[in-house]
Amino acid sequence: MRNFRKFLLARDKISSSYFLAGFTLLETVVALGIILGGIAGAFSLTLHLLANASVSKNKLVAVNLAQEGIELVRRLRDNDAIASTTPWDQSIPGAWPGSGSNIYRYMIDAVTDTLEPYSGVNLNYDSVSGLYNYSNPGGTQTIFNRLIEIEKPPNGFREPNVIDKSQQIRVRATVTWLERSVTRSVVLDQILNSWK
Repeated sequence: MRNFRKFLLARDKISSSYFLAGFTLLETVVALGIILGGIAGAFSLTLHLLANASVSKNKLVAVNLAQEGIELVRRLRDNDAIASTTPWDQSIPGAWPGSGSNIYRYMIDAVTDTLEPYSGVNLNYDSVSGLYNYSNPGGTQTIFNRLIEIEKPPNGFREPNVIDKSQQIRVRATVTWLERSVTRSVVLDQILNSWK
């Protein structure tokens, strides 16, 4: 009996120090699962952010190209208004008096500052000047396509009793691009009035 008691005491000392000395297999598996889950989550988030960075960058470029298109048409209107010897919309084809309410489709170039019939070609990027244009074939072709639509008189945009509809044109700039097999687009509208 005495030996049995010594055995039990010795066993209790060994087992308590044994269990305090390390982790069980279950604890190790749970800890590894938590660590791997955290790493996989961080990796997935990083991939998602990198993918969205490209989409955000291209959308920012597209919004700026659409705004530039509207501003270039506005500059044509301003130049006509300043000349004062020509109608305010003389340089804007399709907006001439009597042209009806059809929508006219154009592309506009920041370099030549002219409206050309829309042909569906993508813009080129000139890395020297930093401009997107159609007139520099030596530039790098981009994924962006800009369509300028001009409508006179504009349908549905007139504010009542503010300005005569015949003194307004609607300019819509649509920039489209293909990214990861998805066609994306940005559309901006602007009503331009006569300066009279």
